[in-house]
Amino acid sequence: MIRRSFVFNLLIALLVGGFITLLVMQNDDRFKQKCQVALVNLFEQAFDCHVLSAHINKLNIFSGSIIIDSVSVVAQDSVSWRWQAHEVKIKTSWLYLIFKKKIGLEITLNEIFASSLVEKQHPKIVDHVLRMIDGPPGMPIDLRSLKIAQSTLQLNNSESFNAQLTFNAQLSNGPEQIKLVCYIDEGMCSDNCFGAIENVQATCIVEKYAGKKIPHITCSVQGQCLQLPSAAQQILAQVRINDKESTIVIGSKSHGELIKARGLIRDLNNMQIEVAGEMPLELLTRFCGQYIDTDAIQGIAQGKMEIKAVPGKEIELNGSVQLRDLNYRAMRLGSFTLDVQRMNCVWQGNVQMDAAFGGLWKGTYHFDEKKKQQGTGTLFLDQPHQLGTTAFYVQSHETMINCSYDNQSGMNGSYAFKMMHDKNESSYQTHGNFQSDGKKIQLDGVYNNDTYQIVTLIDNEGIVCTGSYVDEKNKTLGTIERAADGAITSTIDYSVLRLLFEQLFNIRVKGQGSITLHGYYHDSRFDGSLAMNNGTIQLVPTYNFINDFKTEMCLDFSARKVTFQNAFMKLHEGSMKCARAVCMLDKDGAVSFVHMPLVMEKMFLNFEKDCFMVVSGATIFSKTNDHAAITGRIIVDKSQLKKNLFSLVTSKQFVAPFKIPFEQTVFDGKLDVAVMTRKPMSIKTSFLDSDAAIDLRIKGTIKDPLVAGTISLSRGTLAFPYKPLHIMHGKLYFVPPHTFDPEITLVAKGRARHFDLSLRIGGSVQHPHISFESTPPLTEEQIITLLLIGSESGSFSLIMPTLIMNNMQHILFGPEQSTSKLETYFKSLLAPLKNIRIVPSFTDQSGRGGLRGAIEIDVNDQLHGLIQKNFSQLEDTKFEVEYLLSDDLTVRGIKDEHNDLGGEVEMRWKF
Repeated sequence: MIRRSFVFNLLIALLVGGFITLLVMQNDDRFKQKCQVALVNLFEQAFDCHVLSAHINKLNIFSGSIIIDSVSVVAQDSVSWRWQAHEVKIKTSWLYLIFKKKIGLEITLNEIFASSLVEKQHPKIVDHVLRMIDGPPGMPIDLRSLKIAQSTLQLNNSESFNAQLTFNAQLSNGPEQIKLVCYIDEGMCSDNCFGAIENVQATCIVEKYAGKKIPHITCSVQGQCLQLPSAAQQILAQVRINDKESTIVIGSKSHGELIKARGLIRDLNNMQIEVAGEMPLELLTRFCGQYIDTDAIQGIAQGKMEIKAVPGKEIELNGSVQLRDLNYRAMRLGSFTLDVQRMNCVWQGNVQMDAAFGGLWKGTYHFDEKKKQQGTGTLFLDQPHQLGTTAFYVQSHETMINCSYDNQSGMNGSYAFKMMHDKNESSYQTHGNFQSDGKKIQLDGVYNNDTYQIVTLIDNEGIVCTGSYVDEKNKTLGTIERAADGAITSTIDYSVLRLLFEQLFNIRVKGQGSITLHGYYHDSRFDGSLAMNNGTIQLVPTYNFINDFKTEMCLDFSARKVTFQNAFMKLHEGSMKCARAVCMLDKDGAVSFVHMPLVMEKMFLNFEKDCFMVVSGATIFSKTNDHAAITGRIIVDKSQLKKNLFSLVTSKQFVAPFKIPFEQTVFDGKLDVAVMTRKPMSIKTSFLDSDAAIDLRIKGTIKDPLVAGTISLSRGTLAFPYKPLHIMHGKLYFVPPHTFDPEITLVAKGRARHFDLSLRIGGSVQHPHISFESTPPLTEEQIITLLLIGSESGSFSLIMPTLIMNNMQHILFGPEQSTSKLETYFKSLLAPLKNIRIVPSFTDQSGRGGLRGAIEIDVNDQLHGLIQKNFSQLEDTKFEVEYLLSDDLTVRGIKDEHNDLGGEVEMRWKF
């Protein structure tokens, strides 16, 4: 009994002594120092690093816990990474050690600040952290849990990348599952390629199950991408990775889903991922660090890519990228498709470009990353393409671009361009070389025998061109220059413009001089002036000439707007002014809006050398989308017409000034222009001499103009060969749609011999109704004969009435009756005999038979003589003398065939 009590007391004493010893030891500074040195040596050897500082604050052997303050650790090279903690708590369990025969650790890190370099998108501190989680090699240690609170991680590389994250994390390690939960409260990162992202918040859960190689990762991230437009800055990302299917989705609150990666990852050492996405081009360019003016270039980027990554080998890519709905300053460019194949650092594939203004282009490319980043490419036009609305077609397979690239000399290449005219089959072609270093593009070429050079610079002010165009005689025909103060000046010789008009529109416009453009470009806007220098240009289709032209102008590329102000055009006779004109373009580069008022002052016009006018007035050309119109009022101050007013040719000539002279008009629109004369138009032809008051309205469309209104004859004569008829009343009525067949009413009267004659015309120009009347009564044939040869008794009217009437219609409504040189010669030769006429007769008068002839002599309007002879019987001769005492009283003396003398007195009464 005493022995058992002694043993029990001895054990109690030993336990109490051991407890007191351990208690004294854990609070002894020297013991703590030895433990601290042992832990530092173990840590440095196990994890290949340097511990700069560590201080054991508390040591509890009984509970198995250690609290270490001011821990500072750096990489072996003292540069790659470092971390320091305000406090590190390590706790273990003696029971876990007894039963598991392993050291189970629970670690808590408070207020950690870590920094690390990033190399090839891999933070170097990650390897150090993974080794700490696995524990020192060869030691039975289990990391049961890890907590990190109020910590900061800073990542950077020496070139472009910086990131800083404030986070909390917790790691739990069980027999079947390892789970890591990380919360990022605040973060930011910046990269020269992808820009800056701020206000980053994230939740990430990583679960590793026993027997499976692929951990399950669920991650949600949001942040503010500063380089994107304000409406799209909030970026969202969702990551889901497991052993069945993995997806990564990146989007924004304003644009929805942008990029989606989907793949099957069974082994981190062999990944095959399919990536697809669609996003606005402005977001893609910002993501890629290309800080271009997103107001200038817009579109949609869409792609699909298969990615294969194997350790030790280069990443392989196979897919396509498409840029569609491309716009430059809201002007439509088309779409671009690129097939992507990357293998062994070599990129190659096909290229297709559907240009809005240039047709469908196809080609190939080849690019080697290892050989100084050398690459080649070819583009050719796949099918003929019509140049705008002209008759020109760009030839396929003869229009092409070849280029090569390397990282030292940039891009170099050659080009060829061939164009054919659809109607006359004439061809035009140019070829040359180009080179670019990314900031400058130089273009050299030859057109016909002329040479040109264009240098395009891309700076903070946008795109600025300089260049020259020189003909085969070394004469400079065009230049564009930029001065030190930013002023841009371009001069084009008129011969270049004349050539363009002839080739594109088949219009030959004579002239000489040059056109100068001068101004400044700033903020996508050009402000300047346009003027003609020492020039003389024919104004189509008249014979007037432009002697001077100047205007202020503004080209706003972002608004697709062109404005002209204070435009003034001085002509050889007259002038034209425009206070302000505005033109706007749509996304396709077509004219969507125009407002252009024109004021004319005493402007001389001449059409086909037959119609001369001096006009004043105002017109407005307007266009909105598909609706165009020309409205206004034109006053004819002076005018003269040398064509027959009643002919079809003249009717068509009234609409000629309003027809577009191009072979193909770009647009059509309504016409509503009033034309009236201030003074009557003078009409002078060999048959008609009159004054006409014009009151017309040009309606219809630009391609099919119509005329409505009247032309009134106020006075004038119809110059028949014997006696003229005086116009008493005349009017042409233009009624659409019968523009070229106006209705006509005309009354003309005159006196020949002792007859009062009248002409009446009705119907239309193409279907007239002509009637003649006389007092005393005569047949129409006799009246026409009287007007033509001065005698109503001739037999022309008896044998050729139809021929006479047809000739009369041709005289009245035919084209210009110009007097021929032969007719003028005979008129001058027979001028002394102008009052003598020979009248044949083919009838048997007074029963005597034979062929008769008569000579009529007009001494004056009152005295008239007649000698009639029968050529079969020479003695058969008749003499007659007639004298008009007044319009109603005539005295006639007669010696007939029987030599009998007689007299007659003729009196007329009017009731």
